[in-house]
Amino acid sequence: APGPGPSPGPGLGFTCGSCPEGYRGDGISCTECALQVEIVSSTAVEGKVQRSQTNQVIGKLPGLDHPECVNTLGTTFQWEGTDSAGKVLELTKEANKANTLKLLLPANTLTASASVTLKLKAHLLGNPQVKSEARTEFLAELQDLVALIKGGGMDATEQSTILLDGSVSLDPDEEATPMSYRWRCSRDDGLDCRDTSGTLLSSRLTTSALEYQLQGAPEGNPYIVQYTFELTVSKGYRSSSTSTTITRRGPAAPSLGDHPAHSAHGESKPEAATGLFRRNDSVG
Repeated sequence: APGPGPSPGPGLGFTCGSCPEGYRGDGISCTECALQVEIVSSTAVEGKVQRSQTNQVIGKLPGLDHPECVNTLGTTFQWEGTDSAGKVLELTKEANKANTLKLLLPANTLTASASVTLKLKAHLLGNPQVKSEARTEFLAELQDLVALIKGGGMDATEQSTILLDGSVSLDPDEEATPMSYRWRCSRDDGLDCRDTSGTLLSSRLTTSALEYQLQGAPEGNPYIVQYTFELTVSKGYRSSSTSTTITRRGPAAPSLGDHPAHSAHGESKPEAATGLFRRNDSVG
């Protein structure tokens, strides 16, 4: 009878006492066995994974379809991956544990918005012709941006310099595309936003941070005026907005302490002057 090792497979009527690797027999003939490979679970939900999170794909230990199949040398397997951007995924045992049945895909390593195809391929060590593979596909989805403003939510006087910093805004996916910023200013008395010199604040504020001394209420009007600064941050098709307020007091106006600012749920609550302001009403 043939010894262990790769075999082209015996034909009908082959007589043997022991079949080669990857076959089973009844003492008269040998039949090639089928190798079963399966991917049993992953972190994908409805065909999508969050690119900014560590994802996992889990395979089942490959096995032959009949208990009498000869497999004295064991089975080997490997993971392979590609994406719709034409990238071949470099899956290593160090970063991805690609030598195990639990494949890890570290956060922010998949191509943004690309469809990913992963294969679990296996064959018998004693007969590589007995092989099989399983595959899974999913989309590496981007999360929403998180608009944040450092500063604001405070009282100001004529001498106060207001610094609002939007550069603390977050992209959970750490995409290489630069973040763009757009500010809008409004006053609760309906007048234009101006600094203490009377200069009109630009309607196209596109820097990451603003620094101003704000104009107070006109003479004869109420002691205070409230400024609202809205920030929208964008990357490609993704954008997110938030806002904060500055209460400008006149010389004779009493101190009002902290003033409400929008929380993450759109409710009003006091915030410290150095706090971060955000709102989760992302657009796009």
